[in-house]
Amino acid sequence: MEAFDIKTDISPLPINDPKANFNLSVDYVNGLIDGDGSFGISFGIKKSNVTPFFTISADICDLELLYNQFFGTGIITKSTSRKYAQFRIQNRKCILEHVIPLLKSMHRPGR
Repeated sequence: MEAFDIKTDISPLPINDPKANFNLSVDYVNGLIDGDGSFGISFGIKKSNVTPFFTISADICDLELLYNQFFGTGIITKSTSRKYAQFRIQNRKCILEHVIPLLKSMHRPGR
């Protein structure tokens, strides 16, 4: 997998691309997170090095829009063997300031 910082390595969608003027709805993002999102913890070599993360696997165009319209932070990793990418936030402060408030603001039936 190839990792890159979305701020510098993903070119903007072309003006004639239909997704260029497309806004993701909160309901769509809610479904994307429900279906393909997860939280986890990674452990470093030292036992005290514990890093929480939030990740979503989806089409790269969806992840670009998700980054631009909802989070404004994180990295996208493109899969070289599959047609998807992974959006990941692994900074505790960013998870608390960006992900958790978004999840709290969404209507999540049954939760």
